[in-house]
Amino acid sequence: MKKLSLLFFYFAISYVTFAQSPQSFQYQAVVRDNAGVAIPTQSVVFQLSIISGSPTGTIEYVETHTATTNTFGIVTLSVGAGNTQSGTFSTIGWGSAAHFLKVETDLGSGYVDMGT
Repeated sequence: MKKLSLLFFYFAISYVTFAQSPQSFQYQAVVRDNAGVAIPTQSVVFQLSIISGSPTGTIEYVETHTATTNTFGIVTLSVGAGNTQSGTFSTIGWGSAAHFLKVETDLGSGYVDMGT
């Protein structure tokens, strides 16, 4: 019985130890022009906002990325590893409410809201 209790305690501690918030997560998109055609090999600035509660809720974190699309117009970003504009990624309360990602792009003429 003592060994069983010790084994249960070990697994419980291991579970709590490994249950951590992510340090970043991947976001991938195809960048397209107004006609819907993919834009290959072009520099694009992204502004990503993590919003809590609802798509129009409280903005908890904002960061920017500058990336170059590949030959198919695809970019991959690590959300949480960009240039922080406001907030702290590691303090986001992921379990406290639903969270939404707002994406804005700038191809040279200012940010355009791509959706939340």
